[in-house]
Amino acid sequence: MTQHNGQQMYLISQLIDQFLSYKQNKPSDRSYKVFHPSAFGKCLRKMQYQKYVSEGMMDAPVQSVEPRMIRIWDTGHTMHNRWAQYMEELNVLRGVWKCANPLCNKIHGKQEKIGIFKPEQCEVCKSKKFHYEEITIDHPGLNFHGHCDQVLDFSNLCEEFKSSPQYQSLESLLQFLPDSPIVIDMKTIGKNQWSKLEKGAHFYYVVQLTIYLHVLGLDMGIIIYERKDDSETRMFKVTRNDEWWDVISKQSKLMMSMFEKKTLPPPRPQSKNDFDCKYCEFSSTCHESSIWNSPNLDELRRRFYSFDNFE
Repeated sequence: MTQHNGQQMYLISQLIDQFLSYKQNKPSDRSYKVFHPSAFGKCLRKMQYQKYVSEGMMDAPVQSVEPRMIRIWDTGHTMHNRWAQYMEELNVLRGVWKCANPLCNKIHGKQEKIGIFKPEQCEVCKSKKFHYEEITIDHPGLNFHGHCDQVLDFSNLCEEFKSSPQYQSLESLLQFLPDSPIVIDMKTIGKNQWSKLEKGAHFYYVVQLTIYLHVLGLDMGIIIYERKDDSETRMFKVTRNDEWWDVISKQSKLMMSMFEKKTLPPPRPQSKNDFDCKYCEFSSTCHESSIWNSPNLDELRRRFYSFDNFE
């Protein structure tokens, strides 16, 4: 049996990798007929390609994603779930709550723009168990649709925690707690990118949070980074910015107008070798376009991605 150990380990590893590839290539229920805030600060040429596919105007490209990348993305998803549990226990998490009773499944808080605190019990079956669901971000006029990680409201802190020595140790700082709900977006990050945070949060994440703030009618948000190596965290405050929102709104309307004319924005990356280009499923189609050879490409980028000037 010992002589086959290496083959067994290789087979199991490959079995898992191939299963992840299989899952990645299954049809997704994620619609690209709408603009996702999480991608709006990135290449909008890709977003327009995705919309053409969703509308049946072009075939979806065959994706070949490394299983390693799928695991990296899934690491971010598990972070979201873990932090949602922290905030639920702290009793500051607002959201949509689905009754955990499989015979009920009543949804609570869906009609509230910023969700609700977890109910004491289901109004239908009286169950006290719920599943948290993220709040929907929806702005039909600008074609935005997505989900924010969390909305936190510190007006309802866990009473048991408030009587603890740990909470009392923060007494001199409690005056700085936000006095109105805030929106949170969370990101995992590797050690090689961690040092770059000295310059601040990534621009496209700030764009994403700016959209959330305006759609939800909130004034403040926080981007939370967690380093994958040791779970060190770093947080960046984002405040409501009407100037940014005005430019983002115009950008969205321009995208919708271009779609009606069946035209494409210029590529946002500066090079075909940029990370976003290398892992883009439309790279083979996009890179054949003559726009990459245009002597005015930088000017086209500057004019189209006008809110990049705020970076």
